Amino acid sequence: HFDGINDKILSNSPLTGNSDYTISLDFKCGQQSNGTYARLISFTSFETEIAVKGTELAYYNGSGWRDSGINVGDNICHNVILIRNGNVNNLYFDGSLISSAAAPATLAFSGSIAIGGKISGSNEFYGGIMDNVKIWDIPLDSSQVCDISNITPSALYYDFEEGFGGQNN
Repeated sequence: HFDGINDKILSNSPLTGNSDYTISLDFKCGQQSNGTYARLISFTSFETEIAVKGTELAYYNGSGWRDSGINVGDNICHNVILIRNGNVNNLYFDGSLISSAAAPATLAFSGSIAIGGKISGSNEFYGGIMDNVKIWDIPLDSSQVCDISNITPSALYYDFEEGFGGQNN
């Protein structure tokens, strides 16, 4: 559980250079009130981000925020998948494609990734549950999206199955 106050995981970025990618994660939350965009995933140079704006799912595509219009602050478990394939970003919510939009022609992944907050700063922490954070350094296709729980990530995987409740792990 991410407390929305100061919990986040920092790691080296699993993506480098001008990578295509697939990011998938499961999450469950209510209203987010710590900053404008409570980050589920963020990168050092803001190449891409997935966040909750109040109760709305949003993502940063490398050049600007895109709000989805989807209410995710309902305390129900959801899955979000963001895929960059060349100059297109596809956003899936609970298995359905909800947005296909232009992506920047070039990105420069380097540095770090944060799960549950911004890379730097003391705001925009996510408050809620997150599970099965998976990153591939390739764009998955629509048939693979349907079978995402059975595909091993090529770049990063946090299943949050370790640790002890009520403690800092």
